[in-house]
Amino acid sequence: MQLQNSLGTELVQELIISKKQPTLIAFSSVNCPKGQFKPFKPLIGTEFNVLFVNDIGNRWYTNGIPNIADTPLESAEILVEHARKMGNGRVVTFGTSMGAFGAILYCVLGKADGALGFGLESPLQAPLTRSLLQVPKTTDLSIKDIKEIITSRKASLHIFQSDVDEIDMQTGISLKHLLNVHPISGAEHPSVQQFNDKNLLYPLLAKFAKSGKIDFPKSFKGTFCSINSIELLIQAALKRANGAKDNDILELLQSAVNDSPEAPLPLLRLAELFHRKNNSKEAEARLLKLIKAFPYQSQAYNKLAAVYLRLEKPELALPLIEKAVNLSPSNAYICHTAGRVYEALNKFKEAEEAYKSARIINKGNLDFKRSHIKILSKLIELYTDEVKNIEIEILAKSKK
Repeated sequence: MQLQNSLGTELVQELIISKKQPTLIAFSSVNCPKGQFKPFKPLIGTEFNVLFVNDIGNRWYTNGIPNIADTPLESAEILVEHARKMGNGRVVTFGTSMGAFGAILYCVLGKADGALGFGLESPLQAPLTRSLLQVPKTTDLSIKDIKEIITSRKASLHIFQSDVDEIDMQTGISLKHLLNVHPISGAEHPSVQQFNDKNLLYPLLAKFAKSGKIDFPKSFKGTFCSINSIELLIQAALKRANGAKDNDILELLQSAVNDSPEAPLPLLRLAELFHRKNNSKEAEARLLKLIKAFPYQSQAYNKLAAVYLRLEKPELALPLIEKAVNLSPSNAYICHTAGRVYEALNKFKEAEEAYKSARIINKGNLDFKRSHIKILSKLIELYTDEVKNIEIEILAKSKK
């Protein structure tokens, strides 16, 4: 489908399906090149128009859109007004990670009819946040906390936050009194892939664009931690990032588990610590407990498979990693673990497919590339031997 550029900038382009349909303003995530938008393909359909928006420079949409306006308020008003004219007048916004901040911000400032954000981060540039890493050092953000522009509860605003990501959980908990927060079980940040993998993203957006209502499987629904538990987990993560040993953060993680015994994230982090310490027994016990309580936690299945690989029990790891892949097929780390499991079981073709998936999903991970090269070399070796054996058979028969 051909995008139109009626606003005179590559950063904002439109896809008009029908004047009778609502319009969705889609805010791209980080590091999206000029003239491109992400996500893109999952938003193409027949039930709503799309106004694609990009923000060059990873400024989290806080400093306006180049060639549209210099402030987020003016940019929001222009974009929402333009979107209303594209279709039947109803406009909602959508975005993931950085795009989620843009979606919520511009919905409120531009008075759109609703917003869906996946993996919202607020406040920006706080410790451990992705914006702290991605926003250029020379960039000053005009708005850092979404609470600066939301003064009362907005029923039309929805965010989906991973229940196994500290920043997603911290943001969700801090905003529960202002908008609708939906924790998503076991998904990595920004949790949108959980919907896209099951072909549920477009139907979710279409229903919301038309009616303001949302609907998704109960199996996706995750569990909040307490705010105290999240603060303990963030303290532990900061200490580890600054070089602290696992023994120095063990007490923090145990306290986080005690404070939120019904939540998956503290238990997952404690199990990961025991795995790093080569204490497979303690890691296994906590991961089995986690899976029993939260059967849709793909991360837990993945970590337990890794534990069994270390114990040289790939036959136990196989059903676990296959469950993890089924739950989260676009998680590169899960695909990579699947490759390791298949390789340990001498299922080299399956291993190659899994390693290839990991490499394609996460193109920047060098370890994934090395694993794929290694298994390809193994397959070449096996096929070379097979070719030689076939040639020997042919030669033997030709001599008879």
